[in-house]
Amino acid sequence: MNLIPLSNILFVLLVGFNLTRGQFITPQSSVTILLGEIFKTNISLEYSLKNCSQVSFYAELDYITSVQKTGTYSYGNQLLCEIEILGKDLGRTTIWGQINDPSNNKSTSEAIIHVTVEQSYVLGWLSSVCGWTYFSVWVLALYPQIYDNWKRQSVIGFSFDFVTLNLVGYACYSIYNIGFYYVPSIVGDYYKRHPGATNPVQLNDVIFSIHGFFGTAYMVLQVFMYERGGQTMSKAGVILLSTLIIALGLILASALLHIIAWLDSLYYCSYIKLVVTVTKYIPQAFLNYTLKSTIGWSIGAVLCDTCGSVLSVLQMIVISYNRNDWVSIMGDPTKFGLGVLSLCFCVIFLNQHYVLYRHNK
Repeated sequence: MNLIPLSNILFVLLVGFNLTRGQFITPQSSVTILLGEIFKTNISLEYSLKNCSQVSFYAELDYITSVQKTGTYSYGNQLLCEIEILGKDLGRTTIWGQINDPSNNKSTSEAIIHVTVEQSYVLGWLSSVCGWTYFSVWVLALYPQIYDNWKRQSVIGFSFDFVTLNLVGYACYSIYNIGFYYVPSIVGDYYKRHPGATNPVQLNDVIFSIHGFFGTAYMVLQVFMYERGGQTMSKAGVILLSTLIIALGLILASALLHIIAWLDSLYYCSYIKLVVTVTKYIPQAFLNYTLKSTIGWSIGAVLCDTCGSVLSVLQMIVISYNRNDWVSIMGDPTKFGLGVLSLCFCVIFLNQHYVLYRHNK
């Protein structure tokens, strides 16, 4: 067995005190590399093996990456393995470590590194820029309407159907994003169903949906605070809202009772969000048509929504192209549908404000 190089001693010292028997330790749990690139890293574990050949590594999807052990070293009671990971094809896979015990003919495996293979770091950077930019403008999209309601001390011309449906939609979208981003068991089930796919939910999606929920909740509060002029929810809006709330309750109850998988429950929540996205703008567009005016409906919010919708769809397309992972768009129908449908309604509102009712502002 070779002596450990001085360049690797620091790594062992930093992670060694956290090690337990059979547990692989790596400096990072996920990494992004380019197609054809070789990534080198160190894997450490407690040294309780008779020889280094008992430790091996393999890729879950070996057509995406290959992994090779290039060196093994001992330092105290620690075993350090150097490995090289080669990006062979675009996509996402997991590198596993395996310990074989010849004495009882048993082996244990553990997922150690999630690897994403991309075409270009520039495209990866572009997708991040698109994501955080659309997040920013969609966050800002809430405030023009809140400000207009406050400035006018009135919500006349602002559809109550829209804002209440939007609140339910953001609740479902928050549940969906939090589950996909923070719950390991749900993420694991997703990868099992879609091997090599990328998690469609990013951190900006989580922050956006939670912020949207609380911002919309405040607008609902404004409905009760300011002048309404006798304006109420429509009967159709009340029926739809009640149906969606009941559906959401049944979905969550079914998941809690293990009638359906949590992953499926999140998909069903996303479908409720899609229903909300399809229907929520209709009452506002109809109200504008009835009043022959867009007074009460903030055009600033529409402009922000338009920009955010374009960037949201663009981000998903860039990610899918960069990783050859078009299934992630279908794996996140809410995000893609939200962007496309919002964009369509934005065109309608811009036409109402700047063309049809431009003299009635």
